[in-house]
Amino acid sequence: MKKTNVFLKVFICLLICIVLYIGGSYPAYLLAYIFCFLILFLKTVFSDAAVKQKIGGIMILTVILAAQIMIVVLVIRQLIENAQTSQMGRLTGVGLIFIPFLFSNTLLCKQHTDNQQ
Repeated sequence: MKKTNVFLKVFICLLICIVLYIGGSYPAYLLAYIFCFLILFLKTVFSDAAVKQKIGGIMILTVILAAQIMIVVLVIRQLIENAQTSQMGRLTGVGLIFIPFLFSNTLLCKQHTDNQQ
């Protein structure tokens, strides 16, 4: 079941990336970032982490979302509208989708360490 779940997550992520790269405009990138934020927000809220860790994770995810929105509005929109830099803007927009997932995995992973000597 776990391998199927991981395969399904990777497949959906690749599908979203391909669709955004081929036909995404900057509002589509904004919606994708907000959708990823909501998924990770719910994952953080319903995780079995400590309350302080949940609050910190939500704050970091919110800052990442704000940074993504600023990058899309200030940088990617101009790159996509220009025909010569359109491909670079699309790749940058797709690459920004993965940043919150990287932070979420490092924030919410449990550390099972044994401090006994």
